[in-house]
Amino acid sequence: ALCRGVGSLALRRWTALKLVGPALTSTAAALGGRRRNVCIGTKIKRPETLEGPEKPLGLLSYRFVEGSASVREAMRQAHIDYTRAWAARGELLLGGCFEPADEALLLFSSEDTADRFAEGDPYVKSGVVADVSVREWPVVVGTLF
Repeated sequence: ALCRGVGSLALRRWTALKLVGPALTSTAAALGGRRRNVCIGTKIKRPETLEGPEKPLGLLSYRFVEGSASVREAMRQAHIDYTRAWAARGELLLGGCFEPADEALLLFSSEDTADRFAEGDPYVKSGVVADVSVREWPVVVGTLF
């Protein structure tokens, strides 16, 4: 996980960095030149006025690199196979791309699950994702469960 703390909400993100020469760390190299940034939000406690059971889920959003459609298309089947495996285990609940296909949103069983998914996603590894954001969503109503 990228940042930890007390509370119910967190915002974490990765950004694409242009690194050259010795500045390219082994972690950044493993992520194809992308490196995770520190937590850009603060965790806040859930207001005590909210009552009822809370089911914290994980929201993962992608912003794709502009002009990456051909590379994304080449990686699509690997990405779909990857997502289906996570869905079969019950970790990925919903996911899809917006129209136009410049961003995507995926819903996971937890924030940490969303983070782990992004680390291994063929789209992220191939460099077609410019920005990854993982956020905890403390759901209090709904019929998904």
